[in-house]
Amino acid sequence: MTHSSSSESNNKTLALLGDSILNFIIRSSLINDNPDFENGDITKQCQRLESNKNFRNIAIELNIIDYMDIDNGTLNNPTFNYDNEVVNATAFEALFGAVYLCRGWSKTTELADKYVLDKLN
Repeated sequence: MTHSSSSESNNKTLALLGDSILNFIIRSSLINDNPDFENGDITKQCQRLESNKNFRNIAIELNIIDYMDIDNGTLNNPTFNYDNEVVNATAFEALFGAVYLCRGWSKTTELADKYVLDKLN
């Protein structure tokens, strides 16, 4: 995956796709697994699971940023933070967009089950 500091051709489109896919998987799972949930309950769970903070935390656990192409000038900038919420969350979403395009729906939902939906328990 490519950070916007390295190229005009970067992971923003993959992140957009991945965000939509993750939101769909999360919401579908919540609705299917909790038929008695009220809309407010689903909304609260979605806000927690679909947040940049949650995606950032998972990305940090998986060290996703280590696999990104990030311009050396950006990396050497003292203000660059490896814990950056937006950079990590965007990378996580981009990963899901890429997995969906390259490996299909089944592998994407398998990864979501393992790294996102397990947070429900």
